[in-house]
Amino acid sequence: MTELERPRGHRILFSQRVTAHQCKDSGMALVLICLVAGYHTGDDIWQVLAIAFLGANLVFPSLFWPFAHVWFGLGQALGLVTSRLLLSLVYFLLVTPIGIFRRLLGADPLHLKAWKEPNQSAFSVRDQTYRREDMERPY
Repeated sequence: MTELERPRGHRILFSQRVTAHQCKDSGMALVLICLVAGYHTGDDIWQVLAIAFLGANLVFPSLFWPFAHVWFGLGQALGLVTSRLLLSLVYFLLVTPIGIFRRLLGADPLHLKAWKEPNQSAFSVRDQTYRREDMERPY
């Protein structure tokens, strides 16, 4: 589905296109997985598989297209979940306690209490004569 055909508000979670470079990278990842598995198990079949995958990756990297599709789709899904989880944790463990602490101390940076009082205004009065220097450096 192209961008124009996709209904509004829907996102594609997994990438639809896998490039040749991603196929090569996925083949190399598969070689590395075989080498690590062979190191930990001590079985020589993993080294033979790693060499076979390496040869196939050098000659026909497009053979790894299904693995690349799953590999990069999994990475995209993990990135989506991890980013939302980390941002939620930062918000609820850092920002929320600071806001609660400030509220307990009586901080009111938006002057919300002034809006609730009937005879008060939340707008601050500025009786200031502006000079030329104030316009050159407004901040």
